[in-house]
Amino acid sequence: SAVAASCAAHHRVGNARSQSVDDSPVPPLVPGVSRLIFLGTGNSTGTPRPLPLMDPGVRSLGSQVSRRAAEGLPEQNKNYRCSPSLLVQYNASGTPHNIQFDCSKHYRESLLRWYPKFGVRGVNAVVLSHDHADAILGLDDLRAVQRFEKDFAEPVPIFVGVRHVDRVQAVFPYLLRNPFPSQRHVLGPGIFAPRDGIKVHRFVAAVDFVRVEDFQRFCTGGLEVQAVPLWHGSDYLCQGFLFGAEEKVIYFSDVSEVPEATMEAVQAAGQISLLVVDALFEKTSHVSHFSLDDAVNLARKLRPKRVLVVGMSDHMDHEETNLKLRKLQEEGLDVQQLSMDSLLTYGSSRGSPGLRPRMLQSIRLLEHFPENLRGRLARNSTDGRGLLGSLVEHQVIRLRLLDSRDCCKRREL
Repeated sequence: SAVAASCAAHHRVGNARSQSVDDSPVPPLVPGVSRLIFLGTGNSTGTPRPLPLMDPGVRSLGSQVSRRAAEGLPEQNKNYRCSPSLLVQYNASGTPHNIQFDCSKHYRESLLRWYPKFGVRGVNAVVLSHDHADAILGLDDLRAVQRFEKDFAEPVPIFVGVRHVDRVQAVFPYLLRNPFPSQRHVLGPGIFAPRDGIKVHRFVAAVDFVRVEDFQRFCTGGLEVQAVPLWHGSDYLCQGFLFGAEEKVIYFSDVSEVPEATMEAVQAAGQISLLVVDALFEKTSHVSHFSLDDAVNLARKLRPKRVLVVGMSDHMDHEETNLKLRKLQEEGLDVQQLSMDSLLTYGSSRGSPGLRPRMLQSIRLLEHFPENLRGRLARNSTDGRGLLGSLVEHQVIRLRLLDSRDCCKRREL
């Protein structure tokens, strides 16, 4: 297709940088490198739930995890979770292209905490999975990350499914270029708005809504994305997303059942590098979400290289659940952990033909170390063998970095 021709294979995905949240500096993006940042990994309510904090006498299932989530700073607590949202940063030409998947009701909190941390300077595109509050209520805050000059800002495209676009626009009519006619406000006889006959200009986000059909592919900033339908309860269809032509990422943030046609599309895509999948409870079934057992069963069918779980309620403690998930390695499934807010997954450029893959891995690993440690490690070897060995030996981070190509064109490292 034309989109496939303009968006060549890209986005080989690596493992999470670390399971801990720390204050170490984040390396800047370089051309050909992409990364996925999980801004929110909880359910629509988020964790902690307010009631267990308001009433110490509450002993409902999950109340203890909610209380643990309230301990210390949110950015240092693995159980503190905002509603599901994902930021994909892709650097194809020297300037990062930031693609925000869903703008939840916790979006402002997430962006204030993580955008500065990861050097996000703006949002270039938004992709919405559906029209529920946990996916769209943060859209109003897009205005706060746009750069306006003389009341004008470059519109951000919002890619939204055809089933959801009308509802989203009804919730945010003021974001349309030609807003729906609003009810005329009347104070009394002869006193009505607008009093001077002139429409008031208000400070709102500049956006363009782009309708997306089932199984449609679209391209933004060099990243090809395919939308696929998912059941989110038996009476509602939302969208999941596939991106990356060779190393596929599957993002299913809200799902209770995968339609047969979607399963066929996913399986036809080839080997899946990373499956990101919804799981509200560990074993308890739910009308509109997978359980952890459901998520694991999907992983058994698709056999991805790696799985990260999102959408968790406070029924699941991060560390305790991860210990259970690691047992799945015995059957060859890499479902090692629940995701968490701020978790990173890296991709890398293909590199020049003369650059050995092992050296490329070493360079990418080196980027994650403090400046005072990089020089000492780099001096261990000139060809990368000793360097990579040192990084693995230190076990400061664990990454599975794979070679990749830019989405739009091959670039030299």
